[in-house]
Amino acid sequence: MTGLMMRPTVGDFFGNDPVELDLNRLELVFQSFEQRDRIHFISVSDPELSTSGAMKRSADYYSKLAKQKNFPARSVFKLQEMQERFSLLKAGQKILDLGSAPGSWSKYCLQRLGAKGQLVGVDLEPVEIAQPPGRRYRFLQGDFFSEAILDDLEKLGPFDVILSDAAPRTSGSGLVDAQRSLEIAERVLEIVRRTLRPGGHLVLKIFQGGEEGQLLRRMKSMFRHARAFKPKASRGESRETYFLGQLFGCES
Repeated sequence: MTGLMMRPTVGDFFGNDPVELDLNRLELVFQSFEQRDRIHFISVSDPELSTSGAMKRSADYYSKLAKQKNFPARSVFKLQEMQERFSLLKAGQKILDLGSAPGSWSKYCLQRLGAKGQLVGVDLEPVEIAQPPGRRYRFLQGDFFSEAILDDLEKLGPFDVILSDAAPRTSGSGLVDAQRSLEIAERVLEIVRRTLRPGGHLVLKIFQGGEEGQLLRRMKSMFRHARAFKPKASRGESRETYFLGQLFGCES
């Protein structure tokens, strides 16, 4: 192929006959390989040229943009993209934000709800966002697996939209993380059954690699429309995706 320099082979240095390799001469072979790779080939470890480097630059872009726009985390752009594509949030709604820390999704929702909208956030960790005028925002610090929290949510509902960006602490095992994510998703669906208004919508984060296909099939039996969606702001190497359910309790 014109313009492509061929890489040297061991035969170029020692011939094709069997020889007793001299370690000093063999080192020259590897040095030649290294020099030609450095001059004529793109190194996959180059952060400016590799796929992983592009992923990191994308993540840095969204992180910097979140900071510029005064949001606690880059995850806000995932919700923004879903809103632009599917129009889930409307002024005046009552919204439940599960796994709401550090508060980016809650802050985005409050900007869209208007004066009559209401938002309830739940997380194990505290969330600190500016309290808007009036009584539109309430935060419950606790575990939404507890019946006490679910009882509170039933009293505060029903909700027009339920958002869940909740995720398990990663363990290093994809299978373990996927299973834990599925357990969270199952609990979210239980909360949906008990607190989501008919015709309401759901956004649910899930880690791929387990039985998420069965989960999506269950959602299709609960919502008129159910689909998987991965926002551009998700890290390219991440196994997360989002399941969206629209029009709860409505026949397809």
